Amino acid sequence: MTKTGPQIYPGAIRGSHWYEDNWGGDAMESNVIVLHTTEGLTVPGYNGGSQAPNMTVLPKILSEKAEWYQHFSVDVSSRALANKLGGVATNTLNVYQLEMVGTCDDSKRNTWKIGSKTYRAGVDYIYWPEAPDWLLKEVAKHIAWLVKNHNFKLNVPKLWLRYGKDDRRPGVTPASYGASPARMTFSQWENFYGICGHMHAPENTHGDPGAFPIERLLKFVREILNPTTSYTVKDGDTLYSIAKKFLGDGNRYTEIKTLNKLTSDTISPGQKLKIPAK
Repeated sequence: MTKTGPQIYPGAIRGSHWYEDNWGGDAMESNVIVLHTTEGLTVPGYNGGSQAPNMTVLPKILSEKAEWYQHFSVDVSSRALANKLGGVATNTLNVYQLEMVGTCDDSKRNTWKIGSKTYRAGVDYIYWPEAPDWLLKEVAKHIAWLVKNHNFKLNVPKLWLRYGKDDRRPGVTPASYGASPARMTFSQWENFYGICGHMHAPENTHGDPGAFPIERLLKFVREILNPTTSYTVKDGDTLYSIAKKFLGDGNRYTEIKTLNKLTSDTISPGQKLKIPAK
């Protein structure tokens, strides 16, 4: 299969983190994004690349930036999912895998003790279910780049279970681990196109990324893909005149109406409206 579109994320670090040359996967047309959390503080070695995803994002908390480490091309299968012989394809079924450095474990929501040292969430590491907006926006930029340049959709599963004890399932910890209600069947997996977590992949037992704030991430992705400006309604304005002024065509007023969830064509001075970018 011929790979299409750009394969290397702009600014991504490769060097010794690039594993495709030694662990080359299958060429594919990626259309599923699987999110993982590393459950560690640094970029893993991934057993020399034999268990690596396509990309790892490392939050730089002090500077509120993210570093991106690319291990495989976008349209080359990576190796971070269990993929059993005779089962359903996971790593090789058009899946792009993104590891996020940090944790989704409820027990590490505030602090994380490793050896004799205690680390603090939001200061030393990221607890992803409560990831800050600046970080989700960095991830959203990456997802938006994938959507623009490849065949990805913004569909997501309904269940993103917490990575911790669930009283409804006694003896099973964490809730998102193993044969949880979030885990897809083979058929569901083969017909899914969108963004999911490690917890959703069949043949796997891992429960990451836990109760990940997927809706907040999607909101930021949509804002990047569909940028808007803000406008304050003035005396004499109509939706038609605003559309003509900003969009060049008054008949596009329905786009403004839909974007702002207006139930009528009536607007009032002082009202703030979102306007689609040209």
